Amino acid sequence: GMSLAFTQCMMEKEEEVVEYQEPRLILFDCDGTLIDTFELIQESTKKVFDTLLPNYKYTQEEIYAIFGPLLDESFRKYTDDEELIKKCIDLYRQVNNEMHEKYVHAYDGIKEILHHLQEEGYYIVIVSNKVTEAVEYGLKISGIDEYIDYVMGAEQLPSPKPNPEGIYIMMEKYGVKKALLVGDTKFDIECANNVKTKYKKFKSVGVTWCQTSEAEFKELNADYIINHPSELKEILKYYDE
Repeated sequence: GMSLAFTQCMMEKEEEVVEYQEPRLILFDCDGTLIDTFELIQESTKKVFDTLLPNYKYTQEEIYAIFGPLLDESFRKYTDDEELIKKCIDLYRQVNNEMHEKYVHAYDGIKEILHHLQEEGYYIVIVSNKVTEAVEYGLKISGIDEYIDYVMGAEQLPSPKPNPEGIYIMMEKYGVKKALLVGDTKFDIECANNVKTKYKKFKSVGVTWCQTSEAEFKELNADYIINHPSELKEILKYYDE
C-alpha cells in the first residue's frame, strides 16, 4: 500500500520535471533574416562594376540579382575573361570587408526578440550557407552575437541548404524532435520541407522583411509567415503543442 503510492508519486514528479526541461531549439538563417547585409552587397557590387567594368551600365535589378547566387556565377554573366572574373571576386571581397562596419546592422526588432528567446531559455542557433567566421563577424558588428548559442556555417554543413543534413546534426545535438527554422529565402523553406521527412513536427517561418513576399512564401508552403520580428512571439505557442 504505502510504498507503492509513494513510488508512484515520485515517478509522477520525475515525469513532470523531465517534461518541463525539454530543450527548445530555434534555428535562424543569418543574412536577410537577422542582419541586413543588403546595402553592403549593393555598395560592394557597385564598386566592382565602377572599377573593373566601367563601361557597363548596370541597373538596380542587376544589383539585386547578385544577392543570391555565388559570386563566380554572378560576375560570369558580364564577362568570360577568367582573369577579370577573378579580379571582380577579389575586389568584391576586399571592398565587402572594408565596408562591413558602415553598412551592416540587425533588422529593426531582432535584438528584442532574440533577448526574449534567451530569457525564455531557448537555444538559438544559426544555420548559414556563409562560412562561420564571416557569420560571427556580422553578428558581432550588429551587436547580437551574445544571444547566439551556436553558429553552423557553410564549412560545417555536409551540404548547403536546402539540404537538411546540417539541421539534423543540430536536432541531434540538442536532443529535440521539433524546432522552427526562420529564414528569408526559398532555400530556407525548401530546407524545412526536407527536414520534415525525418522530423514530422518541424516547421518553417518565412520572413518578408528582406526580399521574399508573402505570396511567394505561401506558394512554397511555409508554415508561418511574419512581417516583423515581434510576430515570432505569437508563433512560440508551437513549442507547447
